[in-house]
Amino acid sequence: MTASSALATADWRRRVFGLYDDVRERAVSESPEASHALWRRGRDELFRRHPASALNEDAKPTFGGLAVAPYDPAFRFEALVDAEGAGEVMEVPTGTDGVVRFERLGSLTLQGLGTLALWRLSSYGGGLFLPLHDGTAGATDGS
Repeated sequence: MTASSALATADWRRRVFGLYDDVRERAVSESPEASHALWRRGRDELFRRHPASALNEDAKPTFGGLAVAPYDPAFRFEALVDAEGAGEVMEVPTGTDGVVRFERLGSLTLQGLGTLALWRLSSYGGGLFLPLHDGTAGATDGS
C-alpha cells in the first residue's frame, strides 16, 4: 500500500463516518425515508468520485448507482439488545485489511422474523455490524 492509497482509504472512512452521522441526524430531523435517500446518494457519490472507490477509473463515468432496495417502513425496527452470545469473538479474513475482529454485544429479536447477532467492530474507527440474510442468500443473483 502506498502513502497516497493509505491516505485515500483514511479519507474514504472519514467521509463514510460523516455520511452516517448525517443520515442519523436526518432520520431525527426529517424522516427515516429522507435519511435513506441521503445514504443512497452519499454512497453512490463516493463510489462514483472518490479515489478509494472499489470501482476502477473506467467504470466510474458510467456508474449509475449501487443496487439498493427502495425505502420500506415495514423493514424499520426498534429492538432491545439482550446479552445472548455477548463476548463471543468473530475474526473475518479480508482481502485488504487482514483479519478484522468483531466482538458480539448480544442479540436482537425482531418479532415474527427471528434473532440477529449484534457485533462491535474492534478495529479502525469502530462501529456496529448487524449481519443478516434472507431467503435468497447464497443463490445466484441473491442477497
